[in-house]
Order: sequence, then C-alpha cells, then structure tokens
Amino acid sequence: MTRLTVEAVWPHVERRLRDRYGSDSAIDRWLSMVRPLGDDGATVSLGVPNGFVLGWVERKYHAGLVEILRAELRREVRVRLAIAPALFGGAERSPPAAAGGAGPPRNAPRAPDTSSGARRGPRKRAGMHSLGGFIVGDCNRSAFGAVSRLLDQPLDAESSPFNPLVVFGSTGVGKTHLLRGVHTELGASGPALKVRYVPAEKFVSSFVWSIQQGTVSRFRDGMRGLDVLVFDDFQYLVGKEKSQEEFLHTFDSLLNSGSRIVVGSSRHPREVEGIDSALVSRLLSGLVVPLSLPEHATRLEILRRHASRFESPIPDELLQLVAERVRGSARELLGAANQVSAHMQLARASGSPVDVRRLAESIDDVFRPRPRRLHMDRVLDVVSRFYSVSRERVASLRRGPSLVRARQVAIYLCRRYTHHSLAEISDFFNRKSASTIGATARRVERLIESGDPIRREVREIREILDSA
Repeated sequence: MTRLTVEAVWPHVERRLRDRYGSDSAIDRWLSMVRPLGDDGATVSLGVPNGFVLGWVERKYHAGLVEILRAELRREVRVRLAIAPALFGGAERSPPAAAGGAGPPRNAPRAPDTSSGARRGPRKRAGMHSLGGFIVGDCNRSAFGAVSRLLDQPLDAESSPFNPLVVFGSTGVGKTHLLRGVHTELGASGPALKVRYVPAEKFVSSFVWSIQQGTVSRFRDGMRGLDVLVFDDFQYLVGKEKSQEEFLHTFDSLLNSGSRIVVGSSRHPREVEGIDSALVSRLLSGLVVPLSLPEHATRLEILRRHASRFESPIPDELLQLVAERVRGSARELLGAANQVSAHMQLARASGSPVDVRRLAESIDDVFRPRPRRLHMDRVLDVVSRFYSVSRERVASLRRGPSLVRARQVAIYLCRRYTHHSLAEISDFFNRKSASTIGATARRVERLIESGDPIRREVREIREILDSA
C-alpha cells in the first residue's frame, strides 16, 4: 500500500482545520503561513516564516495539526515546526498600502505614505535594516534582546511583558535600524500578517490629510486593523494634541485586540515634554529599554564592518585610532571611516604614506565633541524627573537613599557640565560649604569608575540632556 505524504493530504488538512477552528479570516491568515516541508515516516515537518509565527501556531493550533495529520496520513506521526523563511519570499513582496487604507483617486492630492514602501533608492537597500546586520554591544544588548524575544513570542499581548515595547536613545544609536529590523523580520511572514512601520511624522500627516479629505474612518481602519505597529520618532507628537489623541485611541484599539506595538523615541517617554500623561502611561505599561552611544568595542566592530565594504582595506591600526577618538553615534563613526578612506586615496595618489598625525588632527577637528555648557536649572529638572522626586526635595537638606542619590548625581553633573563655580553650586543646592560639592562630585566619579549602577544612570541622564 502506497504511503500517503504530507504534501498529498495538506489540502484536506487545511479544510479540516478550518472546520475545527472556524472558517474565518484569522485561521486563513495563520494557515497561509504554514507549509509542509516533508516527512520521514515518523516526523512531519511544517515550515513557518519566523519564530513569531512559530510560537503562535504551536500555542493555538499544534494539537489540532497533530490530530488531523495523523487521521489523514493514517499513521502515528510527530509534528515538528521549523522556521523556513525562504518558502515565503517576503523580501521581494511589493510594499504594503499606506496606513489610511486605499489611496486617493488618481487626480486627487496624494496622501502621505505611512508604509515602509515609501523609500528612495533601490529596493535592495532594505537589507541594510535587517536584524542580521545589527552589531550588538553593551550599549544596545538589552534593546536587541527585547526585540529578539518579541519576535520569538506568539501574538498574545495578555501574556507578554514586551507589549508595548519602547526603545529610546539619542540620534544615531540604532533605534530605526532595530525598528526596521522588526518590520523586515515580521514582513517576511507574507501579506497575511499585517505589519507596518510608521514614522510619527507620516502618522500625523496622513491623519491630517484624512481629515481634509473626509476619510478618517478609512485611516482608522488601516491603522487599527494591524497585527503589529512599529511606530518611530514618538517625540514628533509633541505639541500635536489631536494627533496624540488619535494615536492614543489607535494604541488602545490595537492593544485590546491583541496586536503588538513597538515604539521608538529619542528620549524616555516620561522625559518627552508636551505629551499627554495618559499616552505616557500607556507606553510605560510595557517594557522600556534604552539604547546608548556605542562603547569602544562596539565602535571598533562598527568600523570594521563598514570598512569591509571599501574597495581598498583600511589597516586595523587606523580603525583603532578612529574608535578611540570618535565617541559619538554610529553615523559619526561611518563618516570618520569615510574620511580615513579618502586620506588613504589621496596619499596613494601622491605616492606618499598616510600621515597618521595629520589624519588624527583632521578627525578631531570634525568629530571631537565640543563641550556643552548646561544650566543648573535644566540639570535639576531632568534629574528630578529621572528619579521621580521633586526639584525642591533634591535641592533640600532631606535624607533618604533615593533622594541622596538623585542629589549626588545632580551635583556631579552641575560640577562637571556647567560653567558655575563650587560656591554657586553650593548655594543652588542650599549647602553651607563649597568643599561639600567637590567631595560629592569626586564620590560620584569614583562610583562611576568602579562600575556602580550609577554609571548607567548618569549616562542615560546625559543623553537626555544632550538630546534636548
């Protein structure tokens, strides 16, 4: 008797799954992301596009798959789900429609596109935003881990601490790369999974356009029918009350329907001034993780990865020099690497070796950060919000572990990053002796050098101060 194969019975399996779980759009969407890979007699292998889909199918449909496959194949089998993105061809799909749903009539004003398809340049550039190309270091490990974990979990908001997921950090630290990576990874699932990358500016302009055209309901249907919303540049909503209200309702609708929300912001949500407190509260209900400027090891790896694309290799000692002297964002590192490559080409054209001293000076002139002088009021504002204590309490004589820590950090930052004297800082913090200010600043400096958690706290506060 000829043994039945999984490929032969799969159409019957799909039909019986619909009968079992209901022939609605949900089961159709998930079934479109499961395809037979084959079987060896004892084990049937089924392919899915990514871990996100795998987790959901295992959770919701695995028991039914096993039972129905055994009945259709007329033998005992195990069912194994495997990630097989090549089966689904997600990389070559046409871009999704704009967030507002169907576009305007041919001769009507064009609605701003909120999809990832609104890119310039060749389509192949989308690969630059894959998570496989993301360089992980101490500066971004927690954010990358959270994104990876989100991709491995089923679409189940109620049981996920990663929903919503908020990643924040100053410009050039990799937020958009991570968010685009989420969109790319989930987009490989095919059109059945509704995933969209929406910069806040596009959300606002599309919303305004829909009001003008009388198509608000279409806009809302497009946004609130998503399985995953990847929302970038959250801080752009500052001062736009109607758009904040619309995003709040979109947020609630998606969360209540079990959809996932990933948000990128230049600052921690509570540090984005001019945002409705209800919206901030929604963001803080999930996981909020920082991205910071790359440390030396990550800077060097970024440079090596970028330099490997050059026609002529850059000696590692020159990359080491750049990693040591350029301590800003990834974009600045790439600019410095380009500058090194240009120096090498000019030296080669003239038949002379690279002048390392002159190259270092050139890099310093362009990329060394200029010290920024802050006002003590600004430092106190940010520190008090970061530690959730009032300005008055930080500047008072009151004690308490959290209060003392906030006060020490504020004094350290005022001493190091403002133009004020010890006496002026002492007066500002209601201290009797200027020597107390110097001692406090040195104490915090020692804690930072020792690896105390205060090091991370100071770094995050500095990034907030620098991003304003």
